[in-house]
Formats: sequence, structure tokens, C-alpha cells
Amino acid sequence: MIEFILITALWCIGLTIITSHGFIFEKVKDILENFLPTFLFKPIIGCAICMASVHSIGMYFLMGMPFAWYLLPVAMVSVSGVVAIFFYFLPEEE
Repeated sequence: MIEFILITALWCIGLTIITSHGFIFEKVKDILENFLPTFLFKPIIGCAICMASVHSIGMYFLMGMPFAWYLLPVAMVSVSGVVAIFFYFLPEEE
């Protein structure tokens, strides 16, 4: 489970970084921001901490985790926490 949490958190962090201003997929994020409503945009690609919910579901099944309904919410909250800790310690851009 710890491997799943770390891999999913790194996925969310990486996706956030490569869609940030000045990176390769910035245009994709801009297009989706104009196309999708906010309640869909944020958990799909707009907010790293929010992304943990939707992306945890996909990664949960993609990585072949044993299905137990009570583990999925634990995984979502844990991934959100790891992502939040990462961005808390990330230095501010000048």
C-alpha cells in the first residue's frame, strides 16, 4: 500500500509539474481549463492535491491492488497528504 501511495503521489506531482507554466504540456492544461467546468478541471489536472482523488481510483485498478472498498478512501487521503507535504516544502518561485 505504501508503494501505491508514493507512486500515485509522484504521478500527481509529475503531472502538475509538466502542465505548469513554461513546461511541455502547458497548452493541454490551458485547453482543458477553458473546456471543463471547475469541478471537473481541478481533480483531473488543475490542482495537485485535488488530483489525488480521481487519479487514485485509476491507479488503484491499474496497479492491480486487491479490491477492498475501505482501502480506496484511505489511499486517496494518504496520496493527498503526501502531495500536500511535497508542495509545502517546495521553495517558492522568485
